[in-house]
Amino acid sequence: QMYLPRLYQHFKAINMRLETFSTNWLMCLFANTLPVEVVLHIWDCLFCEGIKMLFRASLAILKSMEKQLLSCNDFEAVILTMRNLSKCKVDIERFMNACFDGAWTRNFQGSWLIRLRSKH
Repeated sequence: QMYLPRLYQHFKAINMRLETFSTNWLMCLFANTLPVEVVLHIWDCLFCEGIKMLFRASLAILKSMEKQLLSCNDFEAVILTMRNLSKCKVDIERFMNACFDGAWTRNFQGSWLIRLRSKH
């Protein structure tokens, strides 16, 4: 809602909950979601940066796919689009830059994450 308001409104309109696919991302640390080269970069950062890296990567994925996701007219189309992530060609440098873009990272402090976790 805070970072991708258009996508948030679109998901709300088609009754799409982020938990539908983000739970798998977070529980499996993206291992069965993204190409292995990208996963290894995320894991490197996860060990250095901590749990906030998972949120950064999630937002970077959504931001990189925003146009495609906004064109999905229903729940099923979003799921099909997200299933193909592991087959996508990813520019690792661009993806990692998106993860650490100042627009995302300025609010990624421990206290903010704790409040967010307790809210959801």
